[in-house]
Amino acid sequence: MKMRFLMAFAVFILISGFSLAQPECDYKVDIIANGEEFDKGKFRWRMKAVKLEGSPTNITGRATIESAGRLVKEYNPWNSEPISKQKTSIEYSPNLKEDEYKITAEIKTECDDANRENNIDVKLITIKSGSAEHIEIPVVNNNTIQKLNIEIEANNAACPIQENASKDSKPIPTSNVAKETVYEPVYESSNQKAKNLIAYLLLGTSILLNVVLIWKR
Repeated sequence: MKMRFLMAFAVFILISGFSLAQPECDYKVDIIANGEEFDKGKFRWRMKAVKLEGSPTNITGRATIESAGRLVKEYNPWNSEPISKQKTSIEYSPNLKEDEYKITAEIKTECDDANRENNIDVKLITIKSGSAEHIEIPVVNNNTIQKLNIEIEANNAACPIQENASKDSKPIPTSNVAKETVYEPVYESSNQKAKNLIAYLLLGTSILLNVVLIWKR
């Protein structure tokens, strides 16, 4: 009888010691991203861990980005780091291609987490081709400076041209055109290449006319 009592007491001590070593807590993780659809090159996100109840502990965080079940990116913002109330990762800016992606963020705590379901957060996002970019070229029309607007799709699909100046407008040379235009290597049809070629020829002609005008002065 005495032996049974001692064994039961020993088990109680072990359980109590384990409870003291791992106090009960509740932490959750959130994926922070402004929206679900993003233009290519403009996607930014963070992950944040928040204490809902309990005492401070150490936390380990991991996140992945997948596309069609294939791992694209992996992040490990925290490795057994202390957390008292909340912890936010740095801002990530992965250069993702046009596609659909699943972001999964997960945390592990060194306390007895009462609700492990909120230790994982999942977000679905879509990366789409960027919106059109505009380049403004100043031109001279009857001693009045106006603007020539050129619209270039970010994915290089087409290059429509819109003119706000009259036909007799004389452009002023500018060196910022080439610096502000960024093209990405993508597939182009013959029609698209023709449109792009026309845009380049117009730009070249504009610069050449400016050089001639300056030389005549």
